[in-house]
Amino acid sequence: MASLAGLLQLEGHRITGSDKAAYPPMSDLLRSLGIPILEPYAESNLSPAPDLVVIGNALSRGNPEIERVLDERIPFTSMAALLREEFLRGRSPLVVAGTHGKTTTTSMLAWIYQTAARENPALEPSFLIGGVAENFGSSFQLRPTQPFIVEGDEYDTAFFDKGPKFLHYFPDALILTHVEFDHADIYADLDQVKTAFKRLVNLVPRRGIIVAYDGSDNVTECVSRAFCRVERYGFSDAAHWRIRNLRHVDGQTQWEVDRDGVLWAEFTMNLAGEHNVLNATAAAALAAGQGISKESIAAALATFKSVKRRLEVRDQIDGITLIEDFAHHPPPFAKLSGRFVPFIRRRGSGPCSNPAPTRCAARFSRLNSSPVCASPIAWCWPASTSRSAFPKPSACIRKRSSAPSTTRERPPNSTQTPTRSSPLSRRSLLRATSSPSSPMAASTASTSNSPRVCANCIPAPPAHNESKYQLRHA
Repeated sequence: MASLAGLLQLEGHRITGSDKAAYPPMSDLLRSLGIPILEPYAESNLSPAPDLVVIGNALSRGNPEIERVLDERIPFTSMAALLREEFLRGRSPLVVAGTHGKTTTTSMLAWIYQTAARENPALEPSFLIGGVAENFGSSFQLRPTQPFIVEGDEYDTAFFDKGPKFLHYFPDALILTHVEFDHADIYADLDQVKTAFKRLVNLVPRRGIIVAYDGSDNVTECVSRAFCRVERYGFSDAAHWRIRNLRHVDGQTQWEVDRDGVLWAEFTMNLAGEHNVLNATAAAALAAGQGISKESIAAALATFKSVKRRLEVRDQIDGITLIEDFAHHPPPFAKLSGRFVPFIRRRGSGPCSNPAPTRCAARFSRLNSSPVCASPIAWCWPASTSRSAFPKPSACIRKRSSAPSTTRERPPNSTQTPTRSSPLSRRSLLRATSSPSSPMAASTASTSNSPRVCANCIPAPPAHNESKYQLRHA
């Protein structure tokens, strides 16, 4: 929604917006654009009556602004429908979809096109991304050219349109990263998720192309009846775009890509992780299919930075690197494989600041099985949040051998809720973690056979005077 507001402003429209509680990085982006954010929702926010109201998918009947829109018949639409009508029609939409990996992949593809535009200005892209791409310092861009790169979200469109947003985009070319169960508040099971992606695949014209991950049976099923050319990317020998010789050298990730069994290119980038290599290879494959040279692709990936809150390095303190990431889906979370000590921090100070509490609770219960293969976990949230506010996990990962624990009292000086972007709270958290006497430090030094339990099964560790967070060691 924030990205769409920026695009509409570039077209000369006067934009205002409402939210329950706007938060960074998008709130910062909107304020930098001079777009006012009215908080909280109220009927008075619609005075004077606007020409058009764009309603986000987090809102439903009962919202005061929606009720006024319906009572007074103020024209309204959805974000996805307006994007299609105002920006995608008459252009060539390149859509990146999947249950995870799409924001980073979309940002990579946009940067590849931007780099290629140095030689061919007609390739300079318009784009809309669900995160702030650091190479651009923005989540959107509008140019009078044909390519429009857009992140295709499988979440529903609005309270009056329960279909996925990406069904509005009609892609000429599509990247499909992963298809797994997600959004438990709107999809009953994996079959419903697959049905949504099959419908997206069915919108790609015969002249189009689909670049699809080859390491997923679900993806294979979704693209099996496509009417256009389908090219697979991944690590298997049968992949059209095969990744091999993946290595990490001097802080950089390097790998080679075979195209139809023949060495095609060698790439280097500053991001770590097998998942990012898959994302980059998908973007490279689609760009190459659209006529962009491998030299431009290699130059773009070598200079690609990242996306805000996607493995974003925030600070380095006492030899510890603090990386902020928005990973929230169980499979990628489980791939941490001992390389990180994750801190899961809940947003806000209430029982659940997520606009869809059912989604939050369902995901939290599933998350218990994900960190089994990962490092020790510290669940982290503002100290003023009651322990009872957490959704009860379905079961422990592994039961403790010790006696049941009792809840410890929080000290009075730990009740203040830090702001979302407080650097002090992050540093305090790190100091508490790196302290030799802290439970987290002890857990990191323990063997992999140490018992792990869920966040609600053990007491809070001793509070540190300077820490504004409570930690639970799992």
